[in-house]
Amino acid sequence: MAKARPRSVVSALVVALPLLVVVAVVVRGALRPSDGSRAQAEAPVAGPLAGYAAPQADLPAERLHERVDGAEEYLRSQGCSRLLAWDLADPAATLEVLLFEDPEGAARVLSRDAGPSRTAGPGDEASADAQSVLFRRGKVYARLVADPDSPADPERLLAEARKVDRMILDDLGREM
Repeated sequence: MAKARPRSVVSALVVALPLLVVVAVVVRGALRPSDGSRAQAEAPVAGPLAGYAAPQADLPAERLHERVDGAEEYLRSQGCSRLLAWDLADPAATLEVLLFEDPEGAARVLSRDAGPSRTAGPGDEASADAQSVLFRRGKVYARLVADPDSPADPERLLAEARKVDRMILDDLGREM
């Protein structure tokens, strides 16, 4: 009977081992934040641009695909860390503000979207036409594109882009 006891202790340990592993994993997870929580805590914090309501989209780099339809990998490769987007009523347009890790990434995306030519406009560099104003201010790239079903007055669109540029300087400047 003395030999039966060590067997039952060993059997009990073998049976309990998987349970101990599960408990250790659960306790470890409860004590340490998940990667998603850590990434969320490290994301830059900025409120909406002054004068605008909360954005319809406020996406970290991992969720760009929800808005940019196929360009997520390219934008991330250029250092895009966040996208804010609004649908404006006056002028009827879509505004996207993309935040980059450095000004060079924002400049490369502007160049890809607008080509090599630049026109007068807001920011450090810009490209404007009758239906859109694209510009870069430091590490921020902004796209203001008129609604194709309700074209905006080009001067009104440019004035709105200048307003956005001032807001970027005031509100997002601390992130630049």
